[in-house]
Amino acid sequence: MRFISAPPNWLMAKIAKDFGIQDPSLAVPSPAGTEAEARDPSRPFVVKMHAQWCPVCLLTKGTWAAVQQTHAGSANLVVFDFTNEKTTEASRADAKRLGLEKFFDENGGVSGVVYVLDGRTKEVRAELVGEHNAAAYGRAIEAANAAWPAWRKRATSWLPSDW
Repeated sequence: MRFISAPPNWLMAKIAKDFGIQDPSLAVPSPAGTEAEARDPSRPFVVKMHAQWCPVCLLTKGTWAAVQQTHAGSANLVVFDFTNEKTTEASRADAKRLGLEKFFDENGGVSGVVYVLDGRTKEVRAELVGEHNAAAYGRAIEAANAAWPAWRKRATSWLPSDW
């Protein structure tokens, strides 16, 4: 499999102009793992596969912000950035730290997709491609949460978030 690390600067500028982004650097999400520092195995992982040059990523930026605001307490939110080799390697390190190394190896390099993973098994429960409706993310997160037994959620609720 071959991945292109990043498009030329002229293309980045055109994409930014076409999507109304004043400064293309503003499109870069927060680093992977910062949202999932307090990961909880009873919560699903919601993994955004991002690249600064990805048109789908630029179009769904506002939707992702809404997902972050709404579901920060019910899911482990993560962004893997494939903008260039440096961000890809940083994302790979974060994936390893979060126990998502296998997922990263199988799906790394893809952009414009958000995956919902089971918090325990790390299996893909949903795949949302270019979805603009924040409610669709909510339904996928709720479905993944429903797969975790309620008694297990109560039994682990007393644990510290970094356990």
